[in-house]
Amino acid sequence: MEKKVLAALEKAVEDIEVNEDSPIALDWINGRRTPDADQSLKGALSGLSLGTDAPSIMRMLLESTAFGARAILECFEKGGVEVGQIIAIGGVARKSTIGMQILADVTGRDIQVTSNDQAPAIGATAFAAVVAGLYTDIPTAQKVLCAAIERVYTPDPKRKDVYDKLYERYLALGKFEEKRRRG
Repeated sequence: MEKKVLAALEKAVEDIEVNEDSPIALDWINGRRTPDADQSLKGALSGLSLGTDAPSIMRMLLESTAFGARAILECFEKGGVEVGQIIAIGGVARKSTIGMQILADVTGRDIQVTSNDQAPAIGATAFAAVVAGLYTDIPTAQKVLCAAIERVYTPDPKRKDVYDKLYERYLALGKFEEKRRRG
């Protein structure tokens, strides 16, 4: 029953057209992640109306997670870390097509999804195989053992433009909430 409800909710989320006036959320449900991690900060929803329904809130939460991921990517890049590709692993990456599309649209990058949910086990196997002498190094073991890319989500330029504006609102809401919290 739960899978059917989630599938119906995801379908309803796909039917919502994002625009510059869309409500937004902060993904700080368990505190803010990198950059500037602060576990005392809380999530927030902004722009709700009487017409805001469950699919709209789910979309806001998916978008906020993507905005948080974009903030992390930007932090890495400002620090000189080049992010050449994004590979999504695990259950959510393989089960939430709308979540991965939103992530691609928000970040403006292709999102590659692996064909296997067991990335941690495969990673451990790669290290064990090198220690056992089956492969000379980790990159070689990875090429042989890692899961293939199952699908790729490509950003939609029109949605990317809208998400750039919503991302600025997300950042502003974050500053407001941080200032409010600090009093």
